[in-house]
Amino acid sequence: LPARPSTRLNYNSPVDNVNTNLKTVTLRNGTAYSFGTLFDTRSLATLRWNAVREEGASYTPPISGDRLTGMMSMHFPVYQKVFFQFETNFWGSDEFINVMSGSGLAGVLWQSLDAKGFFPGSHVLYATTFSPEADRFESMPDARVVETLLADLRALFGAKAVPKPKRTQVARWLDDEWFRGTYANLPLMADQYADAIRANFGADDSVIWSGESACVEQSGYMHGSILAAQTKYDEWKIASGEAPLVRANPRDNVCFVASPSDPLGNTGIPPEIRRRARQQRRLASGSPPGRAP
Repeated sequence: LPARPSTRLNYNSPVDNVNTNLKTVTLRNGTAYSFGTLFDTRSLATLRWNAVREEGASYTPPISGDRLTGMMSMHFPVYQKVFFQFETNFWGSDEFINVMSGSGLAGVLWQSLDAKGFFPGSHVLYATTFSPEADRFESMPDARVVETLLADLRALFGAKAVPKPKRTQVARWLDDEWFRGTYANLPLMADQYADAIRANFGADDSVIWSGESACVEQSGYMHGSILAAQTKYDEWKIASGEAPLVRANPRDNVCFVASPSDPLGNTGIPPEIRRRARQQRRLASGSPPGRAP
């Protein structure tokens, strides 16, 4: 990143409230800022949690209408990862150890970071847990979660083969205010709510949601969040005149694809951007002004 004055960035400064009418952002420490355009890159699971429980960064006025209805209609399952580092590798070189639990646990997948292409020599093994086990683990202390999964490993490899781990780490994604259940899990949306959830909102459409839910083809994935944020920022720069016209083929960007309600794949893109995009496509194709290529 280019060098910027330190006053341009605020680290460790959680947001408490966004007022979309006044275009202000208030931090938990009471500091307030005004904005012209706001990019919200949080995952939909986090946004839904904050809206329902009124915790974390909230909006004034509150999220409502089809946007809230659509968010409420979704189920966000809980994932957990539990990491174990051992002195030696006793499970072999495969990435996936066993797709079934050794002790009868439901929803546990063992994977190795010691495998080729990951971190050979790390001797790290981890369990990804899904509902219902992940839900049950959320109510347990870390030590009990670790012992439960070690018992599963011993059922798979034998008690003598599984030593005491050097280090363990239990991810508490449901308790983490930046995740609230999973890394960025987004279930399939009902078509009637998809556009409402992804659309810009607030005074002058000044609030732009650019988390993973804004990326149609890659929604639910971390790289979808990165692509969406980059795309939304690029489109905003175009609309504000700070960047050249949009690329000739908007379908080059996987975050915007055709849908029955949006045949050009322009969901969430302001009208001015769509106009300039059409203009560039006409110029690139050699079509006469005023006619689509």
